[in-house]
Amino acid sequence: MSYINHVISTKNAKLSGVGNAFRTVQRPTHDGVDLVDENRKEHTQDVYIIAIADGTVTDTIVGNSIGYSVSIAHEGKILTRYFHMKAGSVRVRAGQKVKKGDILGVMGTTGESTGIHLHFAVKENSTAWDNGYYVDPEAYLYGIKTIGGSSFAGLTQEQKNFITNIIAPLAVADMKKNKILASITLAQACIETGYGKSAIMMKNNSPFGVKATETWLKNGGRAYNANTGEHINGQNVTITAAFRAYNSLADAVEDHASILKLPYYNKSKGGKVPYDIIGETDYAKAAECLLPYATGPTYVQSVKAVIELYNLTQYDKGIAAAVIPEPSNPPVIVSPPTQSTQIFKEGNKVKILPEAVMYAGTTVKIPAKYKNKAYTVQQVKPDKILIAELYSWVLTKDLQKVA
Repeated sequence: MSYINHVISTKNAKLSGVGNAFRTVQRPTHDGVDLVDENRKEHTQDVYIIAIADGTVTDTIVGNSIGYSVSIAHEGKILTRYFHMKAGSVRVRAGQKVKKGDILGVMGTTGESTGIHLHFAVKENSTAWDNGYYVDPEAYLYGIKTIGGSSFAGLTQEQKNFITNIIAPLAVADMKKNKILASITLAQACIETGYGKSAIMMKNNSPFGVKATETWLKNGGRAYNANTGEHINGQNVTITAAFRAYNSLADAVEDHASILKLPYYNKSKGGKVPYDIIGETDYAKAAECLLPYATGPTYVQSVKAVIELYNLTQYDKGIAAAVIPEPSNPPVIVSPPTQSTQIFKEGNKVKILPEAVMYAGTTVKIPAKYKNKAYTVQQVKPDKILIAELYSWVLTKDLQKVA
Protein backbone atom coordinates (compact mmCIF):
# COMPACT_ATOMS: atom_id res chain seq x y z
CA MET A 1 0.00 0.00 0.00
CA SER A 2 1.18 3.48 -0.78
CA TYR A 3 0.61 6.34 1.63
CA ILE A 4 -1.93 8.99 0.64
CA ASN A 5 -0.13 12.18 -0.33
CA HIS A 6 -1.67 14.47 2.28
CA VAL A 7 1.62 15.82 3.62
CA ILE A 8 3.60 16.57 0.46
CA SER A 9 3.07 18.82 -2.55
CA THR A 10 5.18 18.19 -5.64
CA LYS A 11 3.94 17.18 -9.08
CA ASN A 12 6.23 14.17 -9.47
CA ALA A 13 6.49 13.11 -5.83
CA LYS A 14 4.90 10.08 -4.25
CA LEU A 15 5.18 9.09 -0.60
CA SER A 16 5.85 5.66 0.79
CA GLY A 17 6.69 4.43 4.26
CA VAL A 18 10.39 3.63 4.64
CA GLY A 19 12.94 2.77 7.27
CA ASN A 20 10.86 2.85 10.40
CA ALA A 21 7.16 2.47 11.04
CA PHE A 22 5.37 3.42 14.25
CA ARG A 23 6.92 1.71 17.30
CA THR A 24 8.38 -1.38 15.68
CA VAL A 25 10.10 -4.15 17.60
CA GLN A 26 13.42 -2.74 16.45
CA ARG A 27 12.52 0.81 17.53
CA PRO A 28 9.77 0.68 20.17
CA THR A 29 10.07 4.42 20.94
CA HIS A 30 9.79 5.57 17.31
CA ASP A 31 6.66 7.70 17.70
CA GLY A 32 5.86 8.38 14.06
CA VAL A 33 6.28 7.03 10.55
CA ASP A 34 9.14 7.89 8.18
CA LEU A 35 8.06 8.86 4.68
CA VAL A 36 10.17 9.31 1.56
CA ASP A 37 9.58 10.48 -1.99
CA GLU A 38 9.70 7.32 -4.13
CA ASN A 39 10.69 9.36 -7.18
CA ARG A 40 13.56 11.17 -5.46
CA LYS A 41 16.10 9.64 -7.86
CA GLU A 42 14.15 10.75 -10.93
CA HIS A 43 14.02 14.51 -10.31
CA THR A 44 15.75 17.22 -8.32
CA GLN A 45 12.63 19.23 -7.51
CA ASP A 46 12.10 20.10 -3.84
CA VAL A 47 9.38 18.12 -2.09
CA TYR A 48 7.23 20.49 -0.06
CA ILE A 49 5.78 19.46 3.29
CA ILE A 50 2.19 20.69 3.67
CA ALA A 51 -0.30 20.93 6.53
CA ILE A 52 -2.53 17.89 6.72
CA ALA A 53 -5.45 19.97 8.07
CA ASP A 54 -6.40 23.46 9.28
CA GLY A 55 -4.78 24.50 12.55
CA THR A 56 -2.40 26.80 14.44
CA VAL A 57 1.38 26.42 14.47
CA THR A 58 2.50 25.84 18.07
CA ASP A 59 6.28 25.71 17.50
CA THR A 60 9.04 25.63 14.90
CA ILE A 61 11.80 23.93 16.89
CA VAL A 62 15.31 23.17 15.63
CA GLY A 63 16.43 20.16 17.67
CA ASN A 64 19.52 17.96 17.71
CA SER A 65 17.47 14.85 16.94
CA ILE A 66 14.42 16.19 15.10
CA GLY A 67 16.21 18.86 13.07
CA TYR A 68 14.08 21.65 11.61
CA SER A 69 10.50 20.90 12.63
CA VAL A 70 6.96 22.24 12.76
CA SER A 71 4.07 21.31 15.09
CA ILE A 72 0.43 22.21 14.41
CA ALA A 73 -2.51 22.11 16.85
CA HIS A 74 -5.82 21.11 15.25
CA GLU A 75 -9.44 20.99 16.33
CA GLY A 76 -10.25 18.14 18.69
CA LYS A 77 -6.92 18.30 20.55
CA ILE A 78 -4.93 16.74 17.70
CA LEU A 79 -1.29 17.76 17.20
CA THR A 80 0.63 16.91 14.02
CA ARG A 81 4.44 17.11 13.88
CA TYR A 82 6.80 17.28 10.89
CA PHE A 83 10.55 16.60 11.43
CA HIS A 84 13.90 16.73 9.55
CA MET A 85 12.97 19.58 7.18
CA LYS A 86 15.62 21.17 5.00
CA ALA A 87 17.66 23.79 6.86
CA GLY A 88 16.20 27.27 6.42
CA SER A 89 13.13 26.01 4.53
CA VAL A 90 10.49 26.45 7.27
CA ARG A 91 7.88 28.96 6.03
CA VAL A 92 5.64 29.32 9.10
CA ARG A 93 6.04 30.68 12.61
CA ALA A 94 4.58 29.92 16.04
CA GLY A 95 1.06 31.29 16.43
CA GLN A 96 0.37 31.38 12.69
CA LYS A 97 -2.93 29.93 11.47
CA VAL A 98 -2.58 27.55 8.53
CA LYS A 99 -5.00 25.92 6.13
CA LYS A 100 -4.94 22.35 4.90
CA GLY A 101 -2.38 22.22 2.09
CA ASP A 102 -0.36 25.27 3.18
CA ILE A 103 3.38 24.77 2.64
CA LEU A 104 5.33 24.34 5.89
CA GLY A 105 8.80 23.67 4.48
CA VAL A 106 10.87 21.31 2.33
CA MET A 107 11.65 17.64 2.94
CA GLY A 108 15.20 17.33 4.23
CA THR A 109 17.61 15.36 6.41
CA THR A 110 18.47 17.64 9.34
CA GLY A 111 18.94 16.32 12.87
CA GLU A 112 19.53 12.61 13.47
CA SER A 113 18.69 11.43 9.96
CA THR A 114 20.36 9.09 7.49
CA GLY A 115 18.62 10.38 4.37
CA ILE A 116 16.05 12.80 2.98
CA HIS A 117 12.64 11.94 4.42
CA LEU A 118 9.76 13.24 6.52
CA HIS A 119 9.13 11.96 10.02
CA PHE A 120 5.38 12.50 10.48
CA ALA A 121 3.85 12.11 13.95
CA VAL A 122 0.40 12.60 15.50
CA LYS A 123 -0.48 13.20 19.16
CA GLU A 124 -4.00 12.92 20.53
CA ASN A 125 -5.44 14.79 23.52
CA SER A 126 -2.66 17.29 22.85
CA THR A 127 -2.31 21.05 22.45
CA ALA A 128 1.50 21.23 22.37
CA TRP A 129 4.55 19.02 21.91
CA ASP A 130 4.92 18.37 25.65
CA ASN A 131 1.43 16.99 26.39
CA GLY A 132 -0.90 14.30 25.08
CA TYR A 133 0.22 10.96 23.67
CA TYR A 134 1.50 9.69 20.34
CA VAL A 135 -0.64 7.42 18.18
CA ASP A 136 0.03 5.60 14.93
CA PRO A 137 -0.33 8.33 12.25
CA GLU A 138 -1.17 5.83 9.52
CA ALA A 139 -4.88 6.01 10.33
CA TYR A 140 -4.82 9.77 9.66
CA LEU A 141 -2.85 9.38 6.44
CA TYR A 142 -5.42 6.91 5.12
CA GLY A 143 -8.42 8.94 6.27
CA ILE A 144 -9.52 6.22 8.69
CA LYS A 145 -9.34 8.83 11.46
CA THR A 146 -10.22 12.48 10.85
CA ILE A 147 -9.37 15.94 12.16
CA GLY A 148 -12.05 18.54 12.71
CA GLY A 149 -14.76 16.32 11.34
CA SER A 150 -13.51 16.57 7.74
CA SER A 151 -12.44 13.26 6.26
CA PHE A 152 -8.98 13.20 4.72
CA ALA A 153 -10.09 10.48 2.41
CA GLY A 154 -12.75 12.84 1.05
CA LEU A 155 -14.96 10.05 -0.20
CA THR A 156 -16.59 11.05 -3.46
CA GLN A 157 -19.99 9.88 -4.60
CA GLU A 158 -18.21 7.30 -6.75
CA GLN A 159 -16.36 5.97 -3.71
CA LYS A 160 -19.56 5.79 -1.68
CA ASN A 161 -21.12 3.97 -4.62
CA PHE A 162 -18.19 1.54 -4.53
CA ILE A 163 -19.16 0.58 -0.97
CA THR A 164 -22.95 0.55 -1.14
CA ASN A 165 -23.73 -0.55 -4.68
CA ILE A 166 -20.70 -2.40 -6.00
CA ILE A 167 -19.08 -4.39 -3.19
CA ALA A 168 -21.82 -4.56 -0.52
CA PRO A 169 -24.27 -6.73 -2.50
CA LEU A 170 -21.51 -9.20 -3.35
CA ALA A 171 -20.17 -9.17 0.22
CA VAL A 172 -23.60 -9.88 1.74
CA ALA A 173 -24.31 -12.69 -0.69
CA ASP A 174 -20.85 -14.13 -0.02
CA MET A 175 -21.53 -13.97 3.74
CA LYS A 176 -24.63 -16.10 3.25
CA LYS A 177 -22.77 -18.60 1.11
CA ASN A 178 -19.32 -18.77 2.77
CA LYS A 179 -20.00 -17.42 6.30
CA ILE A 180 -17.50 -14.57 6.10
CA LEU A 181 -18.77 -11.32 7.60
CA ALA A 182 -19.71 -8.82 4.90
CA SER A 183 -18.07 -6.05 6.93
CA ILE A 184 -14.71 -7.84 6.70
CA THR A 185 -14.95 -8.26 2.92
CA LEU A 186 -16.04 -4.64 2.50
CA ALA A 187 -13.31 -3.19 4.71
CA GLN A 188 -10.58 -5.15 2.94
CA ALA A 189 -11.81 -4.02 -0.47
CA CYS A 190 -11.91 -0.40 0.72
CA ILE A 191 -8.36 -0.53 2.12
CA GLU A 192 -6.80 -2.38 -0.79
CA THR A 193 -8.35 -0.25 -3.55
CA GLY A 194 -8.53 3.11 -1.76
CA TYR A 195 -12.35 2.90 -1.80
CA GLY A 196 -12.35 1.95 -5.47
CA LYS A 197 -9.86 4.64 -6.55
CA SER A 198 -7.17 2.22 -7.79
CA ALA A 199 -7.80 2.22 -11.53
CA ILE A 200 -5.54 -0.75 -12.28
CA MET A 201 -7.14 -2.90 -9.56
CA MET A 202 -10.67 -2.06 -10.67
CA LYS A 203 -9.77 -2.59 -14.32
CA ASN A 204 -8.62 -6.11 -13.43
CA ASN A 205 -11.55 -6.82 -11.05
CA SER A 206 -9.00 -7.25 -8.27
CA PRO A 207 -10.28 -5.54 -5.09
CA PHE A 208 -8.31 -7.60 -2.57
CA GLY A 209 -4.71 -7.30 -3.76
CA VAL A 210 -4.08 -11.06 -3.94
CA LYS A 211 -0.66 -12.03 -5.27
CA ALA A 212 -0.47 -14.23 -8.38
CA THR A 213 1.59 -17.28 -7.45
CA GLU A 214 3.36 -19.61 -9.87
CA THR A 215 0.58 -22.14 -9.32
CA TRP A 216 -2.03 -19.51 -10.22
CA LEU A 217 -0.20 -18.69 -13.46
CA LYS A 218 0.51 -22.32 -14.27
CA ASN A 219 -3.19 -23.09 -14.01
CA GLY A 220 -3.98 -20.36 -16.52
CA GLY A 221 -4.87 -17.59 -14.09
CA ARG A 222 -4.69 -14.02 -15.36
CA ALA A 223 -2.39 -11.48 -13.74
CA TYR A 224 -1.17 -7.90 -13.86
CA ASN A 225 1.90 -6.15 -12.44
CA ALA A 226 1.72 -3.25 -9.99
CA ASN A 227 3.82 -1.50 -7.35
CA THR A 228 2.91 -2.38 -3.79
CA GLY A 229 4.12 -1.43 -0.33
CA GLU A 230 5.34 -4.28 1.87
CA HIS A 231 6.51 -4.37 5.48
CA ILE A 232 9.66 -6.52 5.48
CA ASN A 233 12.10 -6.94 8.38
CA GLY A 234 10.62 -3.94 10.17
CA GLN A 235 10.88 -1.69 7.12
CA ASN A 236 8.30 -0.41 4.64
CA VAL A 237 9.53 -1.00 1.10
CA THR A 238 8.01 -0.72 -2.37
CA ILE A 239 8.23 -3.67 -4.75
CA THR A 240 6.68 -4.65 -8.09
CA ALA A 241 4.58 -7.80 -7.90
CA ALA A 242 2.11 -9.81 -9.98
CA PHE A 243 -1.48 -9.78 -8.75
CA ARG A 244 -4.43 -11.97 -9.62
CA ALA A 245 -6.84 -10.59 -12.22
CA TYR A 246 -10.43 -11.82 -12.56
CA ASN A 247 -13.16 -11.89 -15.15
CA SER A 248 -15.57 -10.24 -12.72
CA LEU A 249 -15.80 -8.86 -9.18
CA ALA A 250 -17.95 -11.88 -8.34
CA ASP A 251 -15.04 -14.12 -9.24
CA ALA A 252 -12.75 -12.05 -7.02
CA VAL A 253 -15.11 -12.27 -4.03
CA GLU A 254 -15.40 -16.03 -4.47
CA ASP A 255 -11.62 -16.42 -4.65
CA HIS A 256 -11.25 -14.18 -1.59
CA ALA A 257 -13.55 -16.55 0.31
CA SER A 258 -11.55 -19.59 -0.80
CA ILE A 259 -8.39 -17.94 0.54
CA LEU A 260 -9.95 -17.13 3.92
CA LYS A 261 -11.06 -20.76 4.25
CA LEU A 262 -7.40 -21.80 4.36
CA PRO A 263 -5.92 -22.97 7.72
CA TYR A 264 -3.93 -19.72 8.14
CA TYR A 265 -7.12 -17.83 9.01
CA ASN A 266 -8.87 -20.48 11.10
CA LYS A 267 -7.74 -21.67 14.52
CA SER A 268 -9.63 -24.98 14.32
CA LYS A 269 -7.66 -25.87 11.20
CA GLY A 270 -4.32 -25.21 12.87
CA GLY A 271 -3.95 -21.54 12.03
CA LYS A 272 -1.95 -19.32 14.40
CA VAL A 273 -4.91 -17.01 14.93
CA PRO A 274 -7.20 -16.69 17.95
CA TYR A 275 -10.47 -17.60 16.20
CA ASP A 276 -11.97 -19.06 13.02
CA ILE A 277 -12.75 -16.34 10.50
CA ILE A 278 -15.28 -18.66 8.87
CA GLY A 279 -18.49 -18.45 10.87
CA GLU A 280 -17.29 -15.71 13.25
CA THR A 281 -20.06 -13.18 13.96
CA ASP A 282 -17.97 -10.60 15.86
CA TYR A 283 -16.17 -8.32 13.39
CA ALA A 284 -13.37 -7.52 15.86
CA LYS A 285 -12.59 -11.22 16.37
CA ALA A 286 -12.85 -11.91 12.65
CA ALA A 287 -10.42 -9.08 11.92
CA GLU A 288 -7.88 -10.62 14.31
CA CYS A 289 -7.83 -13.64 12.02
CA LEU A 290 -6.49 -11.49 9.16
CA LEU A 291 -3.04 -11.17 10.72
CA PRO A 292 -1.43 -13.44 8.06
CA TYR A 293 -3.16 -11.59 5.19
CA ALA A 294 -0.83 -8.58 4.89
CA THR A 295 2.73 -7.75 5.87
CA GLY A 296 1.78 -4.35 7.35
CA PRO A 297 1.82 -4.35 11.17
CA THR A 298 -1.36 -2.24 11.44
CA TYR A 299 -3.51 -4.04 8.86
CA VAL A 300 -5.83 -5.65 11.42
CA GLN A 301 -6.32 -2.33 13.21
CA SER A 302 -7.03 -0.63 9.88
CA VAL A 303 -9.72 -3.17 9.03
CA LYS A 304 -11.41 -2.62 12.38
CA ALA A 305 -11.18 1.16 12.05
CA VAL A 306 -12.76 1.21 8.58
CA ILE A 307 -15.60 -1.00 9.77
CA GLU A 308 -16.27 1.29 12.71
CA LEU A 309 -15.87 4.55 10.78
CA TYR A 310 -18.38 3.64 8.07
CA ASN A 311 -20.66 1.42 10.18
CA LEU A 312 -20.04 -1.54 7.90
CA THR A 313 -21.51 -3.94 10.45
CA GLN A 314 -24.90 -2.89 9.08
CA TYR A 315 -24.19 -5.20 6.17
CA ASP A 316 -23.62 -8.10 8.57
CA LYS A 317 -27.36 -7.91 9.23
CA GLY A 318 -28.17 -8.61 5.60
CA ILE A 319 -28.71 -5.09 4.26
CA ALA A 320 -28.39 -4.89 0.47
CA ALA A 321 -29.05 -8.60 0.13
CA ALA A 322 -28.17 -9.95 -3.27
CA VAL A 323 -27.57 -13.19 -5.06
CA ILE A 324 -23.95 -13.56 -5.97
CA PRO A 325 -23.46 -14.33 -9.66
CA GLU A 326 -21.97 -17.67 -10.45
CA PRO A 327 -18.20 -17.38 -10.99
CA SER A 328 -17.50 -17.03 -14.70
CA ASN A 329 -14.98 -19.84 -14.96
CA PRO A 330 -13.82 -20.57 -18.50
CA PRO A 331 -15.88 -23.40 -20.02
CA VAL A 332 -14.27 -26.80 -20.35
CA ILE A 333 -13.17 -27.30 -23.94
CA VAL A 334 -14.62 -30.52 -25.31
CA SER A 335 -14.19 -29.72 -28.99
CA PRO A 336 -11.31 -31.23 -31.00
CA PRO A 337 -7.90 -29.62 -30.37
CA THR A 338 -7.35 -26.33 -32.14
CA GLN A 339 -4.58 -25.83 -34.62
CA SER A 340 -2.33 -24.25 -31.99
CA THR A 341 -2.33 -27.34 -29.75
CA GLN A 342 -1.55 -29.52 -32.75
CA ILE A 343 1.44 -27.34 -33.65
CA PHE A 344 2.95 -26.72 -30.23
CA LYS A 345 3.95 -29.46 -27.82
CA GLU A 346 5.72 -29.47 -24.48
CA GLY A 347 9.46 -29.37 -25.03
CA ASN A 348 9.19 -27.60 -28.40
CA LYS A 349 11.43 -24.62 -29.06
CA VAL A 350 9.61 -21.41 -29.94
CA LYS A 351 10.35 -17.71 -30.35
CA ILE A 352 8.24 -14.67 -29.56
CA LEU A 353 7.35 -12.74 -32.71
CA PRO A 354 8.36 -9.07 -33.05
CA GLU A 355 4.71 -7.95 -33.28
CA ALA A 356 3.83 -9.47 -29.89
CA VAL A 357 2.63 -6.79 -27.46
CA MET A 358 1.66 -8.18 -24.05
CA TYR A 359 1.91 -11.39 -22.07
CA ALA A 360 -1.32 -13.40 -22.21
CA GLY A 361 -3.99 -12.28 -19.74
CA THR A 362 -2.01 -9.30 -18.46
CA THR A 363 -1.33 -5.65 -19.20
CA VAL A 364 2.42 -6.24 -18.99
CA LYS A 365 4.31 -5.48 -22.20
CA ILE A 366 6.79 -8.01 -23.57
CA PRO A 367 10.23 -6.32 -23.71
CA ALA A 368 11.86 -6.26 -27.13
CA LYS A 369 14.92 -8.05 -25.74
CA TYR A 370 12.82 -11.19 -25.14
CA LYS A 371 11.69 -11.45 -28.75
CA ASN A 372 13.26 -13.53 -31.52
CA LYS A 373 15.02 -15.79 -29.00
CA ALA A 374 14.56 -19.52 -28.59
CA TYR A 375 12.53 -20.68 -25.58
CA THR A 376 11.14 -23.98 -24.32
CA VAL A 377 7.42 -24.77 -24.22
CA GLN A 378 6.51 -25.88 -20.69
CA GLN A 379 2.73 -26.13 -20.99
CA VAL A 380 0.20 -25.85 -23.81
CA LYS A 381 -3.32 -24.44 -23.74
CA PRO A 382 -5.61 -23.79 -26.71
CA ASP A 383 -4.83 -20.08 -26.91
CA LYS A 384 -1.55 -19.65 -25.02
CA ILE A 385 1.79 -21.25 -24.21
CA LEU A 386 3.74 -21.22 -20.93
CA ILE A 387 7.38 -20.33 -21.66
CA ALA A 388 9.72 -22.21 -19.30
CA GLU A 389 12.59 -19.72 -19.24
CA LEU A 390 10.30 -16.70 -18.64
CA TYR A 391 7.63 -18.56 -16.66
CA SER A 392 5.06 -16.41 -18.45
CA TRP A 393 2.10 -17.15 -20.71
CA VAL A 394 2.31 -15.94 -24.31
CA LEU A 395 -0.52 -16.05 -26.84
CA THR A 396 -0.07 -18.76 -29.45
CA LYS A 397 -0.59 -16.20 -32.19
CA ASP A 398 2.50 -14.37 -30.91
CA LEU A 399 4.76 -17.45 -31.15
CA GLN A 400 6.57 -19.26 -33.91
CA LYS A 401 8.01 -22.76 -33.72
CA VAL A 402 11.77 -22.98 -34.05
CA ALA A 403 13.12 -25.91 -36.03
